[in-house]
Amino acid sequence: MEANSITIHSTDRDDSVQIERQETEQFVDYVVTALFRGERVTCNGIVFTDTSAFVQALELFERTRSGSAVLEGSEDCRLTVEADGRMGHAWLRFQVARTLYAFSPQTGGSRLGQITLRGSFAISGEFITQIVHDFAKLFR
Repeated sequence: MEANSITIHSTDRDDSVQIERQETEQFVDYVVTALFRGERVTCNGIVFTDTSAFVQALELFERTRSGSAVLEGSEDCRLTVEADGRMGHAWLRFQVARTLYAFSPQTGGSRLGQITLRGSFAISGEFITQIVHDFAKLFR
């Protein structure tokens, strides 16, 4: 079965990042939603770069529980998995941004704005193997 989304929860399950795969005949992009301390930002149309290198770095992280794995995407989207101490746990650092457009009815001009949610949360080490597996399926 193919994975179309992954949700990573904080240890206390209050915070999360969800990545959902969106496919057309010609293109694959992702919807990323971050929920952190009661705030939520969703950004559509994210294109991630070098997903295979990210999965490889995650696999290395799983084996060594050291270093980090970084996933970069368009629209200022970024995820980093990094060690949390020596017991095999991890931190998920993230940034999700959504661009907003404002138009002037008087002049027809426009301006851009952005809502950004940036944060980190702890992940229990027992879930790292499943996270690696889920990302590998998501980025197949």
